[in-house]
Amino acid sequence: MDYGEKKSDYKQELVAGSEKYYAPEQSVEKPVIQQTPTFDQLFYNIPKGGSIAAIPEYHDGIIYFPSLDTHIYALDAETGEMIWKFKTGGPAMSAPLVHNGRIYFGSNDNHFYCLDLSGNLIWKKNLGDIIVSYPSAIGDNIFIAAGKTFFCLSENSEEKWRFMTGDGLLIVPKAVNDTIFISSYDKNIYALDMKGILKWKFATGGALSSPLFMSDGKELFSVNRRSHREMPRADNVVLYIASSDNNLYALTEDGKLLWKFNGGSSFATALTGSGDTIYAGNISGYMNAINTGGSRKWSFRTGALVTAAPTIDKEELYVNSWDGKIYCLDEEGGKIWDFLTGGPIAAESIVVGDRIYFGSADTFFYCLDKKKRSVEWTFQCGFGIPENLQNKITQVANAVTEYDKKIFKVWIPETKAGKVAAPSFVQDYNTPAGFKLGEGVYKSASSYLSKRKPYDRQN
Repeated sequence: MDYGEKKSDYKQELVAGSEKYYAPEQSVEKPVIQQTPTFDQLFYNIPKGGSIAAIPEYHDGIIYFPSLDTHIYALDAETGEMIWKFKTGGPAMSAPLVHNGRIYFGSNDNHFYCLDLSGNLIWKKNLGDIIVSYPSAIGDNIFIAAGKTFFCLSENSEEKWRFMTGDGLLIVPKAVNDTIFISSYDKNIYALDMKGILKWKFATGGALSSPLFMSDGKELFSVNRRSHREMPRADNVVLYIASSDNNLYALTEDGKLLWKFNGGSSFATALTGSGDTIYAGNISGYMNAINTGGSRKWSFRTGALVTAAPTIDKEELYVNSWDGKIYCLDEEGGKIWDFLTGGPIAAESIVVGDRIYFGSADTFFYCLDKKKRSVEWTFQCGFGIPENLQNKITQVANAVTEYDKKIFKVWIPETKAGKVAAPSFVQDYNTPAGFKLGEGVYKSASSYLSKRKPYDRQN
């Protein structure tokens, strides 16, 4: 028997005092199971730049929003003129909250800030970790998360209590009937009493969105309504939670599972609901309309992942996507129009009257008139998108979509701006197809970001 070059390459077994050699079994490599991108991978070490990654706040004619350029901005909602800006020590993606005449927000510099409406600092508090969650408030209770820890603070910055979870928190804290609900990257949703004591928790197979509360067809505590004078109260409350395990869960108020819906792709979005319909976006780019009984009504496909909750305005739905577009859909999921920006739109829009306000990773904040289909004004933040921030945006998109193993494995911006080096994409403005410039409000500037025109809107 020819053992080859070395007998030692073969296993040896003694049989009745004699040697017996045999070839070893061939080792088979175990398949690598792609894990969900961690909170740390997604939200730590975010480079500075002008991108906008949070929902704006509207109050008394003023729009407030944060930017990764480390500032919080206050703009005149009518004209887009800057009223003031406030600098923090790091990129900011915690949406401002206006509550009882004060503005609350967090930053990746680990601080939670309280300003007056003129942009003056009242206090700031170091919470010991990055703050990417959105604050909410009920009376004198201000709720915010930093890293893995959930805090209840007073309006004067005193810590009332804290609650530690097993992983990072990218949440909008919500409450109803004296119970606060938070969800974590540790795959659990937690129900706490008003003293921060755990009442129950429910485990899923993946990272979770903030829960949606519905009672008799009405949303109780939404991402764009986070300030409450008193504790919201309702009967027949149902909680809906979207998970990266592909499922949408419906729970009773005391944490019992009613049903779960498998969407075939990781749900990456915050949720919105109205009537008998829950709206949830996913990694593969679909906006899904799911009825409150747990079955799909319709789905609409965008060009990339959807991480923002859609905005409902009467019979229209506004969907923001990482393909750089905002889509206007009818209640049956048909496209009415779309509008292309120069970068991913990660967060929600708000609608005030006939105007839509939102920010994009292309460093611009937009005001569109939805009836006139006009660009009323734009405002540019910071100093553009440096290469390290562009790389981070691409890495985040790739990490999330690789986990889901769908077709969007490599995010490539559809725009000319996304394909050229950052210093060279500051050029003249081209009016998007299907839109016109606002009447006497929009200010053309040579610093406006050039973009490829979007697909023609459908009439």
